[in-house]
Amino acid sequence: MNKSWKLLLAISALSAAPILQGCLDESKADSDSTPVPAAFTVIKTSSGGRADHRKLEVIGSQQDFNAAYYEVSPDASLAPSVDFNTLIVIGAYMGMHATGGYSISVESVNITEFNVEIKAKSTAPGSNCVTTQAFTSPFQFISIAKTTKPIIFNESYTVINC
Repeated sequence: MNKSWKLLLAISALSAAPILQGCLDESKADSDSTPVPAAFTVIKTSSGGRADHRKLEVIGSQQDFNAAYYEVSPDASLAPSVDFNTLIVIGAYMGMHATGGYSISVESVNITEFNVEIKAKSTAPGSNCVTTQAFTSPFQFISIAKTTKPIIFNESYTVINC
C-alpha cells in the first residue's frame, strides 16, 4: 500500500472515531440511567409519633438516629441499633394531623448512575371517611445501603375516598 492510501485510511479512521464514540457513549448512558431497584428495610412505621412538621431526612449516625427516634417517640427506649458503617436511615414524617386516617410509607428505592431516588407515598382520608378523633403524626424509618450519591426524594400524595 502506498503512502497516500495509508494517510487517507488514517485520516478516515480519525474522522470516524468521534462519531463512533458518540454512538457508544449514548448507548452506555441509556443503559446506565435505567433505575435499579434497591433493597430497604422498614425499621418502624407508626401514626402515633409527635413530629409536628412534614419532612424527609437522611440520618447518618446512631446519635442522630437516637435523636430523631426520640423526637417522634419520646416514650420509647433508644432507637434500634443500626450499623452506620454499611447503612443509612431515611426518616419520613408526615407532620401533625387532627384526626386519624393519615399515613406515610416508602414505596421504593431506586439507584441510577447519578443518584438514589426514594419514592414515598402519603395518604389522607377523604371528607366522607370516618376517622379517629385524635391527633396523629405518621412517620416511617427505613434503612438502605450506605451511599455517597445524592438522595432525591419523590413524594406522592393520595386522598382516599371512603
